[in-house]
Amino acid sequence: MVKQGEQLYNGRCLRCHGARLAAVGGFTYDLRQLTPAQRDRFFQAVAKGKGAMPAWGDILKADQIEALWAYVQTEAKIGEGAREKRD
Repeated sequence: MVKQGEQLYNGRCLRCHGARLAAVGGFTYDLRQLTPAQRDRFFQAVAKGKGAMPAWGDILKADQIEALWAYVQTEAKIGEGAREKRD
């Protein structure tokens, strides 16, 4: 599921949210900040859009959004470990 999410992310999200969730320029939400408790918020934003982010609900199926969530959570944890090592 994470691999599918990575492929979807790279095809749909990377352009704005950056490689491995590391957005440059600070104009998009830092997905690394999403906690497991924010799953519903993520699903809502992806499906319905938010601010400048387009709605993907007509393009992505629920299982694809779930795969994206799995990837985002995996990358956020990897990034968190890297940030802790730097601090």
